[in-house]
Amino acid sequence: MENYTFGELLNKQIKEINYDVEVLSSGSIKNKWEILKDLKQKVAVLSSLISVLNTDYIFEVKAIQKLSQNVKVQQEIPLNDDLPTFTGEELSKYDGRNGNPGYVAVNGLVYDVTENRSWLRGRHFGLPCGKALTLEYIQCHEGNDILSKLKVVGRLV
Repeated sequence: MENYTFGELLNKQIKEINYDVEVLSSGSIKNKWEILKDLKQKVAVLSSLISVLNTDYIFEVKAIQKLSQNVKVQQEIPLNDDLPTFTGEELSKYDGRNGNPGYVAVNGLVYDVTENRSWLRGRHFGLPCGKALTLEYIQCHEGNDILSKLKVVGRLV
């Protein structure tokens, strides 16, 4: 049995439905009722999958520009440096609240945002300190050289 991600399963169902529609619209079919029966079953499966999504998830749709190939999202730090390493759990302790420093990780590097005015009280536009925020950084700051102004304090492992 093959394993699929949820999105792959949805796409597979849609492709099969499109194929059946193409066959039906070709006009040269002998077994139209069997194809319609199969098509009805595939639509029912797709409807079930969508109802699971609607029951268990809330979706926020957002258009995001694709990351271009030549975008740098981190400073060039040699691999043989002596930077400390952080696990996700360790990083979460640096949440910028109650006197704690504020750290965020982007593309494997951990940055200190404690003194950065846009990260007051451990948050920046709703994003918390103490987390890996690579995707959020790319979505918001692609092409900007903001990270070069921050101190690198470690690596995320």
